[in-house]
Amino acid sequence: QVYVRVVGVDGAFVTDAGWLALLPHSANDWRDTSLIDGAGACNWIVITNGTKAMEFRRNTTTQLWRMIRPLQARADNARLAAAFQQLRAGRVTKFITDDPSADLSSYGLQPADLSVWLGHGTNMDASVEEGKSTPDNAAQVFARRDNWNAVVTVNKDAFAGWLGTVNDYRDSHLLTLTSPPAEIEVQGSHPFTLRRRGSNDWAVVGEKFSADTESVQQFLKLLTSLRVSAFVKDAPTAASYADCGLTNSSRMITLLGTAGDTNSVL
Repeated sequence: QVYVRVVGVDGAFVTDAGWLALLPHSANDWRDTSLIDGAGACNWIVITNGTKAMEFRRNTTTQLWRMIRPLQARADNARLAAAFQQLRAGRVTKFITDDPSADLSSYGLQPADLSVWLGHGTNMDASVEEGKSTPDNAAQVFARRDNWNAVVTVNKDAFAGWLGTVNDYRDSHLLTLTSPPAEIEVQGSHPFTLRRRGSNDWAVVGEKFSADTESVQQFLKLLTSLRVSAFVKDAPTAASYADCGLTNSSRMITLLGTAGDTNSVL
């Protein structure tokens, strides 16, 4: 136990001494240990990973991410969400130095093994760099955050989601529907068109009978579950389309947001 006195109040009191252990004992104990702040509202990301650079932009309407550099492609939104979560959960485990003239190359921070910039509009919200592993613990890496002179250590798991290749960040779903289709056109040896009637009823265009709703839902589920197994060409030519049999494809499936409107392809 310990005697205490409240300033400005008469008398002395006795309390349990355990609360003293909860008080920070050094300046570093009071410091912010988070790696990033306010990253939830960011709408652009730039990653440099070794010699690779990737940039992503978020659509303001759908809130879906898209890769715009080094190529135009749909981004793997689930992977980016997981990477954000890991980075936000990352915490500084040790403050190494606050010397602004410290030799960053000795920590693997100049150049950094990995840099992540997060921003909104023309503003950069946060950036963080990962260096090499610490000599005494391979699970810990040196790091540096924007606007901090400090070199710190952090568990390397915080950066794990940002260390992939370009194709690792691409959406492997063959298609992603942002709204339900009103019409499905299938062209091939036996062409047909399915058109939505009401909220969940389908008809075969040109026929007098209705379509089986459960079969249509299974068809849509099949389409949206198709996954890319390999990205073959990112800048295909007419010859490469022909080599793949895609010049005169055996089947073409088109999903329309508005029935009969060829300008509403989903």
